[in-house]
Amino acid sequence: QLLGRIIVSYEDYYPNKLVLEIIANQLRKYNINLIFKEDSYGIWISESHLRLEIRKSLGTTPILLYKSDISRGLLEHDSFEKARYYYTKALCSNNIEEDIIHYLMIDKILLTESIYVPIVIIPRASIFRNNVLKESVFRVGSPVYTVTST
Repeated sequence: QLLGRIIVSYEDYYPNKLVLEIIANQLRKYNINLIFKEDSYGIWISESHLRLEIRKSLGTTPILLYKSDISRGLLEHDSFEKARYYYTKALCSNNIEEDIIHYLMIDKILLTESIYVPIVIIPRASIFRNNVLKESVFRVGSPVYTVTST
């Protein structure tokens, strides 16, 4: 006996369907069935309970993701005003400790309003070796740092 059916839409972009299949297999243990609705990349037309998005912050902070979530028009007016307030504070701040507080407040608002439900957060990592020449590494928009051992 299935407890519920949840319609999840996703874009036809790898690995979205694969991730949904893995999640669906796990939820079946709890008698929850996921129904997939595929949209073309960039065209969100499917009506669904949830939408899978695999997102990556484009910088060292989640500020662009928050901008996207806040601007969707899904928040109640009071929550929108609070989120916008903390977003503006984070955007204008030069203090990482204050930024963390602002991000936590935005997270709390978005989670309370169920705008998104994080499934997993994959930490960023860098692998490097000593003595790499700075000019041999090219990555658009990112400074290159060399690390030497002592």
